[in-house]
Amino acid sequence: MALEVGGLAGVPGQTVRGTHPLVELATAPGPGSGLEELAVVIITAKDVAEGDPKMLFTANIHGPEICPCIVAHRLIEFVEEAMEAGTLKGSVVVYPSLNPTGHRAATRHPQFENPDDTDPNRMWPNSNPFAATAADAALDDDALKRFYDEEVTNTKPIEKCWAALFEVWRPVGFDYHLDLHTMGNPLCNPFSYLHPTLYDESDPDFTRADAEGLAAKMLALHKAIGLSILVEPPPPTYVKNNTHRTTVGAVLNGLHLPSTTLELGPHNVAEPSARDAGLQGCKNALSLAGSIPDPILPLDSIVAANVNGDNLHRVLSNYPRAPCAGIVDYELPAGAAFKVGDLLAVIRGMDGQRRAEVRAEIDGFVASWSTGVDKMEGQSLGMVGTPAGDTGAPVSWQQATGKGGSPKL
Repeated sequence: MALEVGGLAGVPGQTVRGTHPLVELATAPGPGSGLEELAVVIITAKDVAEGDPKMLFTANIHGPEICPCIVAHRLIEFVEEAMEAGTLKGSVVVYPSLNPTGHRAATRHPQFENPDDTDPNRMWPNSNPFAATAADAALDDDALKRFYDEEVTNTKPIEKCWAALFEVWRPVGFDYHLDLHTMGNPLCNPFSYLHPTLYDESDPDFTRADAEGLAAKMLALHKAIGLSILVEPPPPTYVKNNTHRTTVGAVLNGLHLPSTTLELGPHNVAEPSARDAGLQGCKNALSLAGSIPDPILPLDSIVAANVNGDNLHRVLSNYPRAPCAGIVDYELPAGAAFKVGDLLAVIRGMDGQRRAEVRAEIDGFVASWSTGVDKMEGQSLGMVGTPAGDTGAPVSWQQATGKGGSPKL
């Protein structure tokens, strides 16, 4: 049975291309016109049976992250070839860009949103059962209370868009979801982000045992993809930073589906080695799901870090930091592994005199170096991964938020 996504139905043995209406723009000449729409592609095997794999790929939620769009296009061609050859099983759904106006303007935010306070990848439905739903309930003035409530509950245009798209995806029951991104820094190495699996201790419909099963599928997905794995920050920080409201965080902890983020090189360019690694990683996910019969293959263009023999690394987003002001000279390429005591960078004054050497205090690998070479004391020089010491075991929302008992309804 072919799947349907938001009124667009797949057809066995065919590629169906359509659009998903996102929002009516303010400059529309009239109702129903001037829509911002997402391109969506559904590729369906020639013979489809109940229980066949259903895969979801999304890309380019930030406009300058164009490599994911190119990977999505190449993936579509690859899946079409498998469909025509009769080797595709199930269905594959691809959204090449979740942010077409940002893609056109090369901005992180959609052009219909306020650029100052809107990251579209922090606006997906909030699965945190302890999230605020009202303001100061002690107010006596009903009018004022309504005003302050609206300050909390009012949603931005992109939040409404994502909430609607979320409900389009919910009934489909995808087996896996991959969301494709790039890093902002030119000197970066592709990797995948392992998000924490969260559960509510008071929810009988999704228990710790269910969360453990989902977390195991998550880890298997990451290992199949083959990129260096960076474990997201500990759950309290993860929730505080609203990372659970990213595309992957929402799909994982809202829809309870295995989902992962792939970071594929720098912004504004489809760097070939990152592009090829991303495409092979997507193919490996299809192999894991049983969508194609191909074996899971190592990545030719990128080598996973595997620091100390284990491809699980805790991300340190601002390591190392400059010990003094000066001009930084990085010693290692992005992707390189290092040991305690290894020289990571040299800092010099404009006169060429050495001011400091930056040496590793931990084992790890370089995920990216910061843009620019002029650094002030305490500023971040890059982002690294260090051996994680865990496997992304599930954590309750109660633990992540520091709130015990059942959430208020």
